Amino acid sequence: MSSWTLAEPVGSERRRLLSAIPCESWPPGRDFIASHDGAAVACLRTAEADPGDGYHREHVRSLDVWWTDLAALTELAEWAVSRLESRCRLEWELPSSDEAVLAALEPLELEEEVRLVGGWRPEGGAKTEDLLLVGHAAPSRPGPEVAAPGRRARPLPPAGSWRIESSSDESRPALARFLARLAPGRAYPPGTLLSGAEQVETRRRGDLEADWLLARTDDGEVVGGLVLERPRAPERAHVRRVHLDVLPEARERGLGTALFSQAVEQLGDVEHELLEADPRSGHRPVRRALEAAGFGVAGRQRGAWRMRTPSASWDEDVVLYQYPAPSGVG
Repeated sequence: MSSWTLAEPVGSERRRLLSAIPCESWPPGRDFIASHDGAAVACLRTAEADPGDGYHREHVRSLDVWWTDLAALTELAEWAVSRLESRCRLEWELPSSDEAVLAALEPLELEEEVRLVGGWRPEGGAKTEDLLLVGHAAPSRPGPEVAAPGRRARPLPPAGSWRIESSSDESRPALARFLARLAPGRAYPPGTLLSGAEQVETRRRGDLEADWLLARTDDGEVVGGLVLERPRAPERAHVRRVHLDVLPEARERGLGTALFSQAVEQLGDVEHELLEADPRSGHRPVRRALEAAGFGVAGRQRGAWRMRTPSASWDEDVVLYQYPAPSGVG
């Protein structure tokens, strides 16, 4: 017989048990707690879907874990499985030094999907370790077969002369005009539905203070941009996540590859500095540009992106890219 009490507490009992758990930074969600003699010894929280992510992440639940007893954590995970939503995808990230915890969560059937080499730097430490992204995908929901666009025999000539430069106070008005011209859903196949939040918010819109690499024409207008975003966690401060945007009339000119290559060049030989990108698997132009610039695939998150049309919905993989390219990963 178990020596732990397993429950999904509510009200005052939930507040009492959580008061001993360092979970202030966890997003809101469902808490599954194992306790002994009235004190918490393990906790699993599955976060609520983030409305700001729209339809595309509504089926994803990120996982947060705390424990003082790994055996209790294993039993708690086994107990919680039947209470989790089977249609949802679980996600969790952890440094490779915590791989023993992953074994304790075996009942959740989490699989290592991505290994970001050197992606975690313990706070105050000089050395890095790998960051593992693990997940348990919902039942497969394949999408319709979509024919890949034909490859051109030769690259298109430049649509006009342009230069790549870092954003500055001087370029901010041009950046604002560029962001205003990016139509919601521009990176998705025609007919893809967006939620209300997505219809009024283009990725990075209004984020004029971010670090950008901009492709500007001779008259100073921005036709493409690459935003370099630092994760909030201090253990990830040495990483830049890159996001590409190009105006429709400037696509297929090699501009994306040029922007990614410039980001790589600026990275230089700085020790332990990394670049990462996370396009959906069907966004082939961005993936080709990343690979042409020397990025390598670090893994993929199965079914992490939900697509919707008026007649169907399906789940698509997200592919994680890294520079420097991880060795031995295809």
